[in-house]
Amino acid sequence: MKKGFLALAVLGAALLGLELAVRAAGYSAPFRYRPDPQLGWVLRQDRQRPLDKPDDTFRIAVLGDEHSEPRQDGQSDAWWRLLGHELEGCSLAGGRRVEVLSFGVASYGTGQELAMLESVAMRYQPDLVLLQVTPHNDPQNNSFALATDKERPFYRLDAKGVPRIDESFNTSPGFVRHAAPWREVARQVGNRSRAVQWLSMLPEPKHRIGVHKALLGPPPNELWEEAWKITEALIVRIDEVSRRNGAKFAMVAVNQGYGAQRIAALAAQQRLAYVALDLKAEGQRAAAELIASTLCGSRERRLRTE
Repeated sequence: MKKGFLALAVLGAALLGLELAVRAAGYSAPFRYRPDPQLGWVLRQDRQRPLDKPDDTFRIAVLGDEHSEPRQDGQSDAWWRLLGHELEGCSLAGGRRVEVLSFGVASYGTGQELAMLESVAMRYQPDLVLLQVTPHNDPQNNSFALATDKERPFYRLDAKGVPRIDESFNTSPGFVRHAAPWREVARQVGNRSRAVQWLSMLPEPKHRIGVHKALLGPPPNELWEEAWKITEALIVRIDEVSRRNGAKFAMVAVNQGYGAQRIAALAAQQRLAYVALDLKAEGQRAAAELIASTLCGSRERRLRTE
């Protein structure tokens, strides 16, 4: 009995020492995501945003992946946060104050972004839906056959080319295991313990898969071409859902190359507002300025005409 208490005391002291050491080192890596039966995963600590939209507000809903995800530190220099200021005086807003809300989540594909729009973002009554596209990985994320993380909703094209959702992922053994109540308790404990985070005793899927070489050029086979067709159909569907609910629609691609060219061709065919960016080369502020000038013309010219 005494040996048991002694062992627990030693273990407790060791864990406390590790916790203090990790905190002193400044290490912090909280688990940012939690499983979601509709979307696959969502941000854990997403701030509360009022659903009601003031009459003097032009609201923009941003959909996307890690390039649009709200960070816990506020990240005031993110392109989508800077966009509201750049759109001041824009005729698109009709003289109203511009408010930008981001619904981006790391490693989302276009299918998840459509599901996010229909289940969450549209409740905020956006006047403009801005879809951030990542051509270097979105098609892979949108294909059930090609995606590395299958714990997400997928869309398949019917005989008429219309995307139809498949939400069966939420009954898969992997998702059921990740969504189990005890796993959520464990994640909550992990979020309060820097030692647990450091030891990665409760690893959180990072979902980032990088760039597949098949997406750097034309599709090498029918499977990759199908992934592109699904992606294109999903973009058209997001445009339709936006306009049906009274919102305008525009797209932003954050990579250059074949994928951006293909998205540009779709935008021209569908007459969609489209901006191609290179975030690494241009930076966040330049990206916001380019988006604003594409939607409304240069800010200097807008201010001169006020």
